[in-house]
Amino acid sequence: MIWIAGAFVLGEVAAYLADGATAEGTGMPFFLPALFFIAGAALPAAAYLRTGEGISEKAAGRILILFLLFLSGAFRMHGAMAKEPAEQLLEENGSRRGVRLLGLTDRVEEKDGKLTLLLSEVLIDGEQTASKVRLSVKEEDCSEIPAPGDRVLAIGMLSLFEEAANPGQFDFRMHYRGQGVRYRLLADRISVSQRASPKSPALQMADPARAFLSRGFGKICTEEDAAICRALLLGDRSGLEDDLQKLFRDNGISHILAVSGLHVSLIGLTVYELFRQAGAGYAGAGFVTGLLLLLYGTITGFGASVFRAVFMVGCRIAAAIPGRGYDMLSAWGLALLLLAVHSPWLLFSSGLQLSFGAVLAIGILGDLEKEEHRARLFTGEEEKRQIPAPLRVSLFLQLFVMPITLWHYFRLPVLAFLLNLAVIPLLAYAAGSAICAVGLWSLSRAAMLWGCSGASAGVFRLARMAMGPCHYIFLLYRRLCEWTGRIPFAQLVPGRPSLWRIVLFYLLLWMAFGIGSRTGVPDEGMWGRIRGPVSSRSGKCLCIIAAFLILLWHPVRGLDLWFLDVGQGDGLLVRTADHAILSDCGSSDVKNLGEMRLLPALQCLGTSHLDYILVSHADEDHVSGIRFLLEECRDVEADTLVMPAAGKGDEAYGMLENAAAER
Repeated sequence: MIWIAGAFVLGEVAAYLADGATAEGTGMPFFLPALFFIAGAALPAAAYLRTGEGISEKAAGRILILFLLFLSGAFRMHGAMAKEPAEQLLEENGSRRGVRLLGLTDRVEEKDGKLTLLLSEVLIDGEQTASKVRLSVKEEDCSEIPAPGDRVLAIGMLSLFEEAANPGQFDFRMHYRGQGVRYRLLADRISVSQRASPKSPALQMADPARAFLSRGFGKICTEEDAAICRALLLGDRSGLEDDLQKLFRDNGISHILAVSGLHVSLIGLTVYELFRQAGAGYAGAGFVTGLLLLLYGTITGFGASVFRAVFMVGCRIAAAIPGRGYDMLSAWGLALLLLAVHSPWLLFSSGLQLSFGAVLAIGILGDLEKEEHRARLFTGEEEKRQIPAPLRVSLFLQLFVMPITLWHYFRLPVLAFLLNLAVIPLLAYAAGSAICAVGLWSLSRAAMLWGCSGASAGVFRLARMAMGPCHYIFLLYRRLCEWTGRIPFAQLVPGRPSLWRIVLFYLLLWMAFGIGSRTGVPDEGMWGRIRGPVSSRSGKCLCIIAAFLILLWHPVRGLDLWFLDVGQGDGLLVRTADHAILSDCGSSDVKNLGEMRLLPALQCLGTSHLDYILVSHADEDHVSGIRFLLEECRDVEADTLVMPAAGKGDEAYGMLENAAAER
């Protein structure tokens, strides 16, 4: 199954890259099929050179099936990239005002007096669209608050999501495409045209359950703990402070601020075992657990990582009913295939890549260790002294997902593998504590409704006490990140690696851990000749060091100029092998320019130190990004601020000078 999913996903990625290359005129559409056919011809040739015989019919059939899956993935991505008429019109002419929209409400979120609705089955000016629409409106502009299942009529400005125009800039268009959303509507007013209930019972229960649990966390713990619990268990990150998210992200533990497979597995397998021990049997316990996981997934929004975890836990439970074995990598491959078929754009999201990448790393390491153990038993070799299992898993996992981390976040938390040794085991206790606490709070609410105020108060105090372990675990996480951040070189910012570096990195890992660790590979033949140099400890170390250097070290050659897209304004980054200069950076129409465009661009390019910041004049469209670097940003160092002598004494220049002096 892992090969099937891999071939299909590779076809989708190849189609996406080919489409981008077509736009750039590089001829990639001709190169990719040619490369695949060459690879297909090379396999029989390699088999003939190695054994003197041709490839078997069985192997040829498998290669043909994989090739057809590759083509299927390419056609699926080609269809997903097709633009709808409304989308084409918006790309050509920009945003449209006065658009009339009718749609079915799937989800409603409320925050700070604003409503955000997710609409499906949408009519845009009477024309049907297959995509969903994200609608934002002020509560005061609503005649009544819609509920999931209602049909709403809205009038406002329709637009597309913003694409990434600079290195490192977040691509909102691709992000929302992964969720099936292509348009956004800033509504002037909305009204409910038809009251109805969601078709799915899970959707009917999801919003009230989410709101109830969210309110419960707000009652039984501090504001910060409540925000973390909502992110951890409900998938709601809206209440998290930016400083806390940055602290956890920079230290490599931001995964605890999202619903992960650990939580889903903890909930699902605990409920399954409880029902099974109570006498429900494998089938009964599995049925109840499956319904609960579907409801929980709907409450959290069924992101890619949640779907993977729910699906894999479901496969594990389903395998236990007839007494069959459970293969983690097969379940992983089927989950990836289903997501790739449903929404190809999800393949490019950091959440999916990190979630599936982490599970793949654990599965590969487990299979390698089993294979090596069997080979040693067969050959009679003595067991070598190894790194302790938890540290070995953490190291391999961090190594395996390193390219994904660098691609999306541009920085490498060097000590993340040590932090995660403490964070991940404690996370189960934190989640269990929070679940227990909110469950007790629910009982206290029920007791209050039944008129038992004394019992309600007592259970409420128990809920606050049950939240204690979770509070102190979160506090420990914060302190560990703060202490780690003070260690020199605890965080490196090498920037985003190119695709060929990532491919070469994984090839070297395969040589070190794949071929080099397989004791059953014969010493003669092609694989034996490759295995010989890399099977020793020094050979493996050289492969890993080479992989690190290829991924982390990419120096500037010659003169490198970057003209940043800042809207109405200017921004120029000049780099050489030894120096980096920022000449003006500001905008009069782009909000949060420094945080959303300038800083990501610098980090994506691996520039954490500027020798000079040049200011031609102090208008907002030339200095708003520079002001962010000087006043708020501590991730980029700057040596010298250069301003025109004619501006001496001017208030705007004085503010920049003071900000530079206080750094």
